[in-house]
Amino acid sequence: MQNYRLTNHDVVARMLAGVCALVGCTASLPTRGGMPAEFAVEATVAVGRAPHGIRFSSDGARAFVALSGDDSIAIVDTRSLRVVEKRAAGKTPLDLVALDGGDWLVTQFRGDELITLESSDRWNVGKGPSLFSPRTPDGKAYLVSEFADTLTVVDLARRAVIARHPTGRRPYPGDVTKNGKLAFVPNRTDSSVSVINLNDGRTLATTLVCERPEGGALTEDDAWYVVACGGSGELAYISATSYQVVTRLREGLGARPFSVAMTPDGRFSLVNNAGDSTVSVLDVAKRRIVGQLVVGQKPIVVRMHPDGRRAFVSNEDSGTVTIVRLPAP
Repeated sequence: MQNYRLTNHDVVARMLAGVCALVGCTASLPTRGGMPAEFAVEATVAVGRAPHGIRFSSDGARAFVALSGDDSIAIVDTRSLRVVEKRAAGKTPLDLVALDGGDWLVTQFRGDELITLESSDRWNVGKGPSLFSPRTPDGKAYLVSEFADTLTVVDLARRAVIARHPTGRRPYPGDVTKNGKLAFVPNRTDSSVSVINLNDGRTLATTLVCERPEGGALTEDDAWYVVACGGSGELAYISATSYQVVTRLREGLGARPFSVAMTPDGRFSLVNNAGDSTVSVLDVAKRRIVGQLVVGQKPIVVRMHPDGRRAFVSNEDSGTVTIVRLPAP
């Protein structure tokens, strides 16, 4: 049972979500004050069963959507918003990342491997590889293996696994500082966040945060790690220097806040509420929710388009991707 109180705003959110689930619409909710008017739902695209991770071509013209229920990748034209191709992608692909020089690396969630779309390469990374963390400027990608309790580091230029680090129990996708030195990984079973020194693999801290932390993101200046707690229905701000929780907030979140996606300028973040059909908008500096948007049922992954003006939200139970317009940086 979720431990939060329904406000009038939450009631309106659930009513709108229910209506839109029946008639196929999308809607914006009344704001709580402070959410820029540019935030709005632009469109929703049917892509296939159980969409998860989304990546974009270098020019942003194509979105590649991992369909874990169809064992394929749907390729969406981001201008016409139509699915233009589907490609086989192994078994239960949950996410993908571009390798240097072409090709895509794809996770196989019900197995223990990464595969490539264009070749026969297979890399063992432990059971349950899920979502990739954002690529760091030095060309590395990071992913957790949910049932192997590990964080794997991939060198995208060398096309090689270069390190594996232990985490807590049942890790969910983490985030890495821009200099590639620290990783913050939520451990769902342990109700904690591991802080890992990526230079030597040491765990610098294991911070108890909340019930079932399932996703988070570092702020633009790498000063704070904001983690979403699906079990307790809250967000927690963790200092990136002391590794301690300094702020908690619940007001304005929906059921099962699942992950945190920062807008390109770092002013706001989108928190997808996987227990309903909404995305909450967080004012990062003010540390409060300023509004909500109705998307599809069970929004599970949020990724920012390279143009900086749109976010793509995959809705697992609806089989859709919702496009959200963002304020200008």
